Amino acid sequence: MNRQEILMNYAQAKYQAQRLDDIADRIERLANSNMDSSLKTLQVAWKSDNSPQFYTKAETVRSAILTDAANIRKVAASIRATAEAVKNADLRALEIAQARTYNV
Repeated sequence: MNRQEILMNYAQAKYQAQRLDDIADRIERLANSNMDSSLKTLQVAWKSDNSPQFYTKAETVRSAILTDAANIRKVAASIRATAEAVKNADLRALEIAQARTYNV
């Protein structure tokens, strides 16, 4: 593996981590803005004995969705940290290999 391949692999991993962060952003927006708007509209239109239980369940679902988004962010951070460590190790190994001389 050469330096260019190492850096390309690192860039690809960072790109994938960024895509995960983008997905987490979209999930959070949907859970907060869109879901909140829908629930408010529903609260105005639907009043019954069962509606409080529904809204409680909806908030539980929103919380679970937001937890999933946070977990996606943790995966993205882990990918970045691992990619950085692998890149540094690969570059160091390449440096050692290039400096090595062989007596044949």
